[in-house]
Amino acid sequence: MGTTLYYEDLILLPDQEISVSFLMGKVISALHLICIESEHAIGAVNIGLAFPRYSKEKRSLGNVVRLYAQNPDTLRNSSSDSRIRRLDEYIRKGEITPVPSAVQGYVQYRRMQFKENKARLIRRHAKRHDLDINQATKQYTDYKIPANDLPYVKLNSLSSQQSFRLYIDEVRLETKNDNTLVFSSYGLTKSGVLPYFS
Repeated sequence: MGTTLYYEDLILLPDQEISVSFLMGKVISALHLICIESEHAIGAVNIGLAFPRYSKEKRSLGNVVRLYAQNPDTLRNSSSDSRIRRLDEYIRKGEITPVPSAVQGYVQYRRMQFKENKARLIRRHAKRHDLDINQATKQYTDYKIPANDLPYVKLNSLSSQQSFRLYIDEVRLETKNDNTLVFSSYGLTKSGVLPYFS
């Protein structure tokens, strides 16, 4: 990323029938597709996501998705994409603005994966160790699903269409690191840091 970073807030507007978590899932699914297309077109994901109202205590990503990009046109194109426009009645879009020079710190948003599906773990263990399912099941009799308190969004896999939870961890830092800012196909931080401000 270059020296100037721009941002745009997408503020989710739930109603009595549609929850924030449902809207968050729809917005992140749409942005995921935009990120994948960016990666295929230019070899890198050119938008990053942040969640300024993230709360681990409330286990919530909040109701704001902040988009970051080096180029304001990238933000304009992303937020005006037809997959986002379909949700226009549930989203208020902020102005596209350069990141302020005074920030409260720096942040990374990372995908975290937990081994929650015991049946899948058993099948995988059986396959890797050339065991039948009954033998593998016996080795997992005392297995407890690891506890975690991270906020997540429910998504559907593009390949299998199965539902899964995308857990997102927020890591705050007081100083900026010199690592190149790189985003995953979900727009989450793979390397580098984003500025944190209200």
